[in-house]
Amino acid sequence: MFLCQTKTLTDSEGQTITRKNFFIHGGAEAGSANYINFGCIDLWKDNEEFFKIFLAYVEKYRDRILNHQRQKFLLQNLFD
Repeated sequence: MFLCQTKTLTDSEGQTITRKNFFIHGGAEAGSANYINFGCIDLWKDNEEFFKIFLAYVEKYRDRILNHQRQKFLLQNLFD
């Protein structure tokens, strides 16, 4: 269900960083999963709350999400 996307973020000092192909996960403490250098978003202490909200969103918009995924799949495979 996760799409590979590229996102450019700008911090409060105006510096930008481009993030792509990253994962969102929890952990015992920030950086505990040793993926910090790979650009993951480590939720650690807010893991349960994030996924509670995220799963409620997925449930609410399930049909729209699935339709979008089907359309994307069909377009990607149209010329194969």
